[in-house]
Amino acid sequence: MPERIAFLFLTIDNLKHYSVWEQYFNEADKNKYNIYLHPKNPDKVSDKLLKSSIIPELVKTEHGYLTEAMIVLMKEALKNKDNKYFCFVSDSCVPIKKFNVMYSEVFKIGKSIVGKMFLKMWDKKKRYVDAAKKVKKSEVIPKKCFAKFSQWSILIREDIEKIVISPYLKFFYELHAGDEFYLSILNCDKFEYKNLPATYVDWAISDEFGLQLHRIQKDLDAGLKKYNYGISEKDRLILKDIIGKLKIEASTLASHPRHFDNINNDDIKLLKETPAFFARKFSVDSNISNVIDKIW
Repeated sequence: MPERIAFLFLTIDNLKHYSVWEQYFNEADKNKYNIYLHPKNPDKVSDKLLKSSIIPELVKTEHGYLTEAMIVLMKEALKNKDNKYFCFVSDSCVPIKKFNVMYSEVFKIGKSIVGKMFLKMWDKKKRYVDAAKKVKKSEVIPKKCFAKFSQWSILIREDIEKIVISPYLKFFYELHAGDEFYLSILNCDKFEYKNLPATYVDWAISDEFGLQLHRIQKDLDAGLKKYNYGISEKDRLILKDIIGKLKIEASTLASHPRHFDNINNDDIKLLKETPAFFARKFSVDSNISNVIDKIW
């Protein structure tokens, strides 16, 4: 039997673009992949590809806390000795390279395919410290290992086997957005990986929008200080409240990637040229199914 790629789906329920995935797997050798699903709402899953692939153990998930669900997916997929690579994908994700291309390139690379991310000071001083307070000292990963990676990675079996037995798992269950940090477990040893995002995510628009809002906030703050004289205390407090709400909104907008809705020729070119194998986030109303053949 050939070595396989395990597709580990994390979803709310069904896939947003089932027809694309159906076409993708219909053209693939069924002996080269296995599918595993961890849905938030298992009773609502009706997609044919996924319904029979729901894993026996399901855990609670919420925004920012997906790590434990990822671990139970890994453990289930490890039971099949033919699974050599483990690929995480979501319900808003679609393949942008055909299966045979992806399979060939992944096995040619021969190691985990992981996108390294920038570790912010806030991650180290806030996220890390908050999670450390919630677990035993022996369960806190050393700071020297702490790093940030894309959760949408393709991991080799040997790395998966190290992760599922780590003494630091509870720390990442408690860490907000722990799915972007749990690969730090491998960082404590010699983590050899291909620094390549397996799934393309377009942060450009959200980042730029966030920066623009940040500049507006600074101008508002400066204006409030400059023209404080003559403004009543009541009006001043109203302005401070508006500025505070703008800051929260800017932070939220800057922390989410672009949604692909109406895909144009520039988008097609971008998705064709990226070395990634998948892309996200595609809204449910996206026209991706109409243009996927132009990308493949």
